[in-house]
Amino acid sequence: MEERLWTKKYLFSLLLVFGVNMGYALLNSVMAIYGSVLTSSSVVGGYMITVFTLSALFIRLFIKKLNEKINNKNLLIIGLLLT
Repeated sequence: MEERLWTKKYLFSLLLVFGVNMGYALLNSVMAIYGSVLTSSSVVGGYMITVFTLSALFIRLFIKKLNEKINNKNLLIIGLLLT
């Protein structure tokens, strides 16, 4: 018996990943506009996006080990408090 690929769970996961990535892309564009409004320089917007991207990449190195020690609910609460 063959398994179906396009199941309800798969489509929901696909839409969820699309939404998260779209949110990240929109955040980058809004951050560039916000940085240029604050200082009237587009360079500052670029710096803000660079720092945000590098910090996201740096955190991803350690989040797996932290996720193994702390459950998802507590990790999300900690992230919310840090934000």
